[in-house]
Amino acid sequence: MLAARMVYSLLDPLQGREAGDVLREELEIGIVAWRNRFDRVRASRGRFGSGRVPREKGAPMSQAEVKIMTRLNGPLLVTGPVTLVDHEGNSFDLGEKQSIALCRCGASSNKPFCDGTHKTCGYVAGETAPVR
Repeated sequence: MLAARMVYSLLDPLQGREAGDVLREELEIGIVAWRNRFDRVRASRGRFGSGRVPREKGAPMSQAEVKIMTRLNGPLLVTGPVTLVDHEGNSFDLGEKQSIALCRCGASSNKPFCDGTHKTCGYVAGETAPVR
């Protein structure tokens, strides 16, 4: 009889508890796991998942600032210490480069980097910043 009771207890998912209690426990475990994952992702990606690391209001920027310049009918020229990361979080190897050109025309065979194809594909871009 004892062996039969042990087998029954192994097969009985409720194991003497009410179905509502078991469901509540499972939901609480799931919610806690979800919150922990969300907190880890939010902490690793910065505010609102943008990848941006927030800084305090009024805090000075680092002395080595990044500058992004649009080139007439050409790429975006990025100068300064940057890390370029793909949509999966993998970093591109930039070596010791202090500037990189990012493709805007969409025709580069070395995306996201510019390979000069904009000169032959007819790409036109002449955006300017508003005069202050």
